[in-house]
Amino acid sequence: MHLVYFLASVLCSWAVLLTEAKHVTVSNQLLDLSLEEAYKYIKIGDPVDDIKDLEKNIGAPLSDVELADAGRTSKDLATMASLQQDSVVDPITLAGLYQGDIIISSKEKLRDIILSERNLVKRSAVSNRGQLWPNGVIPYTISSDFGRDERRVIAGAMAAFQQKTCLSFVARGSQHREYVHIYKGDGCSSQVGRAGGRQGLSLGWGCVQHGTVLHEFMHAAGFWHEQSRYDRDDYVKIIWENVIPHLAYNFNKHTSGTTDLGLPYDYNSLMHYGAHAFAQDRSRPTIVPKKRGVSIGNRRDFSKYDIEGLNRLYQCNEPTPASTPAPKPEPTPAPKPEPTPAPPSSCKDKDQQCPGWTSRGECHGRHSRYMNKFCKKSCNVCDEDKSCQDKSPTCSWWAQNKECQRNPSYMLGNCRKSCGVCG
Repeated sequence: MHLVYFLASVLCSWAVLLTEAKHVTVSNQLLDLSLEEAYKYIKIGDPVDDIKDLEKNIGAPLSDVELADAGRTSKDLATMASLQQDSVVDPITLAGLYQGDIIISSKEKLRDIILSERNLVKRSAVSNRGQLWPNGVIPYTISSDFGRDERRVIAGAMAAFQQKTCLSFVARGSQHREYVHIYKGDGCSSQVGRAGGRQGLSLGWGCVQHGTVLHEFMHAAGFWHEQSRYDRDDYVKIIWENVIPHLAYNFNKHTSGTTDLGLPYDYNSLMHYGAHAFAQDRSRPTIVPKKRGVSIGNRRDFSKYDIEGLNRLYQCNEPTPASTPAPKPEPTPAPKPEPTPAPPSSCKDKDQQCPGWTSRGECHGRHSRYMNKFCKKSCNVCDEDKSCQDKSPTCSWWAQNKECQRNPSYMLGNCRKSCGVCG
């Protein structure tokens, strides 16, 4: 009898080992794409570059009123609720790009990513500081295709960044050569980090809800997906048998080489896939957490570690260099007027740091109230009759697209000449 139990135990052990060996073989075959296969399955290039007459479709920047009134609309809340249901496909997986929503601008960049995966490159966020946005300021333009409620949701995501991190979004000015263009494309997508020049950030069908917009903004700020981390197999199990075979590369992971910011694996991160990502049978998961009682695929709001990661990546808690101090929240005493008569133009900056702060986008950033009072010349907000002019080179386009009527809170203050409201 003991011999029977022993033989049964040995047979069971062999069965387990054979199953695990088969599982490893299957997963390795699915992931080991050649470069030629990768070029076949993964879209290359930024879709925004294919848009004709893009400049004619640029809408007015989000106004201070929209940012102040930012929040989740009833439609957004309904969409967010539906996305938490396992039966609904997460829109970040629908664009047909690398890992679902990551834009790869060239074959060379895709090659580097694939080779880094094979060489086990550790990755949670970009480590090349040249891919970060200087001073945490992300200039943007936004398509006029978005309606009022959609703009409110996008404004809510920007406001969340500015309230919880040191990053800020500013309307693109003539000095900004590198910027993000937010538009309605096919699905949700973004490049990872600052790519150089104009880069697209698509918020197509199903994407304009708070958590998904935050997800794409985090990509633009420099973050990869959480389940791509080098240590993910310690925390989740990939059910390879249920992954759509030619999409298995989306589960590639990275290890030693760049940065994980020293943060623990975050099941609740906005950057984590949902349980049914790229599933053949959506009644069964493709990702199973190894920790009981946790859920994945958060599209509601920042997790604790999302916020900490952004602040670590951009060194938000580091002392501000003396050469570029942030504007003081309390105004310094204005210099005493000179005894000589004022020149014809009395529009002046009252702080020598004004030009530098203006180049960082502070005129329309978190310190706009201070800037508009003490940096009038640099911010071009002088109260002289002859100063009635546009503050953006694209004002004329916006006016032609009837933005003066649709977004008067921004346009009548910043595009007075194009809107024809000069005194």
